[in-house]
Amino acid sequence: MTDLTKQFRNRLGRKEYDRLEDTWLELLEADSAVDDMLGLAELVERYGPAGKARFLLGLLAETLRDKRRHGEQLAVLRALVPLSGDDQNLASQIAETLRQLNPGDELIEKLLQKTGLSYGEPLRSSLKSLDLHLRFRPGTPVFDSELGAGKVERLDLLLDRVVLEFRTGASLSLPVESAQQRLRVGEGGGFLSLLDSDLQSLRAMAADRPDRLVALYLQDTGQRAGVDELRTRLSDVVPEPEWESFWERARKGVAADPHIAVHTRPTRSFQWSESPVEKHQPRTREVGGRRRTAAEAEISTMTPQALARLYGDASGFAQRRRLLERVEAERPADWQTLFARLFTTGRDKRARRHIEERLNRSHPDVWRRLIEDVVTGYRQKPEAFLWVLENRDRVHPEGKAGLVSRALDLLESAVHRVHWTGLRNVLAEDGYAVLRSAFKEQDETETRSMLGRVRKAEGLEHFRKQEISQLAAELFPSIAETEETGHILSTVQGISRAQSELKHLLKVEMPKAADELGRARSQGDLSENYEYKAAKEKQARLVAGIRRLRADLAHARPIVRSEVRTAQVEVGCRVVLADDAGQELGYTLLGPWDSDPDKHIVSYLAPFGKALLGRKPGDSVEFDGRLLTIVRIEAAALD
Repeated sequence: MTDLTKQFRNRLGRKEYDRLEDTWLELLEADSAVDDMLGLAELVERYGPAGKARFLLGLLAETLRDKRRHGEQLAVLRALVPLSGDDQNLASQIAETLRQLNPGDELIEKLLQKTGLSYGEPLRSSLKSLDLHLRFRPGTPVFDSELGAGKVERLDLLLDRVVLEFRTGASLSLPVESAQQRLRVGEGGGFLSLLDSDLQSLRAMAADRPDRLVALYLQDTGQRAGVDELRTRLSDVVPEPEWESFWERARKGVAADPHIAVHTRPTRSFQWSESPVEKHQPRTREVGGRRRTAAEAEISTMTPQALARLYGDASGFAQRRRLLERVEAERPADWQTLFARLFTTGRDKRARRHIEERLNRSHPDVWRRLIEDVVTGYRQKPEAFLWVLENRDRVHPEGKAGLVSRALDLLESAVHRVHWTGLRNVLAEDGYAVLRSAFKEQDETETRSMLGRVRKAEGLEHFRKQEISQLAAELFPSIAETEETGHILSTVQGISRAQSELKHLLKVEMPKAADELGRARSQGDLSENYEYKAAKEKQARLVAGIRRLRADLAHARPIVRSEVRTAQVEVGCRVVLADDAGQELGYTLLGPWDSDPDKHIVSYLAPFGKALLGRKPGDSVEFDGRLLTIVRIEAAALD
C-alpha cells in the first residue's frame, strides 16, 4: 500500500470528505494503479457522502482518456454505470471508448446501433445487451456440457443467434439468450482458450504439473467431472495410452488442491470451488507415543479455516504458542501467511506479541502489511485493531489521528459495544496521550471535526467528552470560545449565504479548477509547467476554503432576536459608541457571514467584535486608534 493510498484511506476513515479530492489528484499524478483506485472509489461509495465516488471516478476516466489508456478507461466508465442512472453522456463515452479500442471493427458499430448504446436507449439495459453479444464474438472459445469444447463460428445479428462449431465436429445454432444460459465462455489464459490457441503449453503442463492441468480444466468449465469424463475431455491433451500414468501423477495433487471439492456420491467426482473447501481429516492418530487430535497431526495439510478454528479453541497461551511453533516448523512455505491470519483470531494478547516477534524479525514486510490490513479493516478485526491501538507507539508509530478516528467509529457503533470498555481505556490512558498526539497532527478545523464525532460517540461517557473537549481547547484556544456554546452564531440570511457559497464552490469552482488542472497537465513536463503549478495551488486553496466553510456550517446556529439581551453586549445587539468629541457611531454585532463594513455590521469573531462582547454601557473600548465609550445597547433588527 502506497503512502498516498494510506493517506486516502485514513482521510476517508476520519470522514475528512472535503480533503479526499486533493489526495485523489495526487494519486492521479503519481499514476497509481487503476485497480487500486477503483477499490478506493468503492470504499468512498460505501462510506463517503453521496456523489463523491462518481466525481472521483469521473476525474480518473478523464485522465485515462487523455493518456489514451482506453482499456482502463472503459473499466472506470463501467464502474460509473451503477452510480449514474441512465446518463446518456456516460453512454456516449463508453461507446467512443469501445470504438477507440476496436478501430475499424464493423461488428462494434453494428452492435452499438443494435443495442442502442449512445443512441438514446437506457444506458443499463443497452450496455447489458451489448455485453451479452460481445461475449459471443467470432472465435470465442466455449464449453457445452454435452458437446464439450468449441468456439463461436458466427454471430448473426439479424436473427440474434450464435453459430457454434465443436471439436467433435458437431455444429449448433442458438439464440443469444439461450447461449448465455447454456454455454461456458472461456477466459483468456484458461483451458478453453489455450486448447484452441496454444495446445503445446497444455501438453507441457500435463507432463510437468498434471494436477494443475486438471484444476485448470475444472475451473474453466465449471463442471463436476468424474475420472472417465476427465479422460474424454482431456483426450486432445493427454493421449489415451498416456492416461493411466498421467492420472497416477495427478490424483494426489487434485485431491489435496484446496479449491477442488471431492465428491464421493453417487460416484467419485471433482469440482472447482472459488473459495477454499474443507478437506476431510482422520479423527485421531498416534504421534510420538501420545494421541493427538487429527487437526494437530495434520497441520501440514490443514486448511487455514480449520487451523484458525483449532487456534481459537486452544485453552491458553501455552497451547497457542506450541501450535504456532508447529505451524512455523511444518508449513515452511506459507507459515507467514498463516501467522497473519491467526493474528486476527481470538483475544490472546500474548499470542499476538509472539506472532509480532516472529514476523517482524524474519519477515518485516509481511508484518507491516498485516498491521496495515488490521488498521484498514478495523471493523472486521476489532480485537486485533484494539491490540494495535494499545501498542501503537511500537507497531504503528505514525498517524495517531487515523487510529483515533477508527476508534471513534467503533465507539459510535452499537455493533461493537462489547469493545467499548477496552477502547475507552486505551483512549484515556496516560492523560489521553493518544488523543493529544492525534490533535497535534491536525489543524484546528480537523480537530473541531473530531470533537464533533466525540460528542456523538455513544460509547463515551459524558465526563470523558468534557475532558477531551478541554484537552482540545488547551491546544487550540479559539476552540474554547465556540465550545462554550458549541455553535457559531449568525443570522438566517447569513447562514443561507454561506450555504450558497459552499454549493457554488463545490458545483462550479471545483469542477472548473479540475478542468484547468487537466488542461495544464496535458501540456507535459509538470516540473516546468507554471500553469499546472498555479492550477494546483488554486485547487488547494479551494479545498482548504471548502473544508473551513463546511466545519463552520456544521456548528452554525441562527441568532434568535427574542433571546438577545441588552444588559451587556451580546451577539445580535446594536451598540452605540461615542468618541472623545461626542460623535456617535453605531455598530451591529452579528455572525461571520453577516459582516458588512459599509453598513457597520461587525462579526463577533473579529477583533473589534471580541473587544465589544460582554461590555456594558459606560465601558470603553479602543478601535482604530480612538477610545470609544459605549452609550447604549439595543437589540438589532435581524430581518
